[in-house]
Amino acid sequence: MIMSGFRSINVGYDNEDHERFFHKIASGSVSVHDFKEPGYSLLSLVVSYFGNYSLFLIVYSAISILILIITIRYFSVNPYVSLYMYYAFYFLGNNMGKIRQSLAVLFLLLALKYLNKNEKKIFVIIVIIGATFHASALFFLVFLFLNKINLSKKVMYFCIVLAVIIGQLGIVEYIYYNLIGKSQFISSIDFLDLKRLSLYSDSEYTVRQGGGYLGFLYILINSVLVVWFFDKFKQFKDKKALIIAKTYYWGTIFFFLFFNLALINSRLTMGFLMTQIFLVPYLFKFINNKYIKFLFAAIILIVVTLRGYINFVDNYDLFVPFEFFWE
Repeated sequence: MIMSGFRSINVGYDNEDHERFFHKIASGSVSVHDFKEPGYSLLSLVVSYFGNYSLFLIVYSAISILILIITIRYFSVNPYVSLYMYYAFYFLGNNMGKIRQSLAVLFLLLALKYLNKNEKKIFVIIVIIGATFHASALFFLVFLFLNKINLSKKVMYFCIVLAVIIGQLGIVEYIYYNLIGKSQFISSIDFLDLKRLSLYSDSEYTVRQGGGYLGFLYILINSVLVVWFFDKFKQFKDKKALIIAKTYYWGTIFFFLFFNLALINSRLTMGFLMTQIFLVPYLFKFINNKYIKFLFAAIILIVVTLRGYINFVDNYDLFVPFEFFWE
């Protein structure tokens, strides 16, 4: 909270855009309901009555940490590993950059808590709240139906292979550019600025420009492990483990399908894949052999640490030197 909330606007990325949004909303030049994400604009408006954009970052960080703590306490069998994974994988990119999507995704994790309790209306409400910060959160509603699907392990393995093949063949890219990218209907939807789905087809960042296969391999391994241990996930009476396994599994299916559509992939799958912070501690728990468990834990932690280091190095100039807002 200290790093993300009390940082200078010179630290991190997308700050110029977010600060500009904040001042437009605070000044009244852009109304709450006209802004593409009304939840974000409403929070900005409320904070603007008490302070500036730096105060907004503090409030945003406090809400984020609160939701993260609530979900980790509810889902994780090892909170320390979950926290470590969150900060290694997501903190710099989300809390210090993509703050709208970051908060939206945390709301999705909170929504899972209520879906696990079979409180579907609350699940839908919280997902919609998340969508008011980033419209991509609406995609998470498909899990309301996917959660009801019970597949055999053979079919689950088959779906992984099929998703990988379809994703690598470029079939999803073809469908996206020809059906969504060229759709006049989608490009006319102003609600939550959903027309961006069509406009992304003109972005140079939409299609993956090589790379990404280290992360692809990591997610593939985790996906296979979920299926391998799926019976163990079912054994937990409170069903927390099972809903995490299902969420992550379907997230990997979407990840493989949308792999070459990098921008779309990152928008739609983050809410699913972030459940890995709860998933990995379960995988530790399922391995009985202490030597294999130690080896697995070492490999995972090395990969997580390496991912965090690479993320930091790639964005070094955005975070170093670190400055607080009062400096």
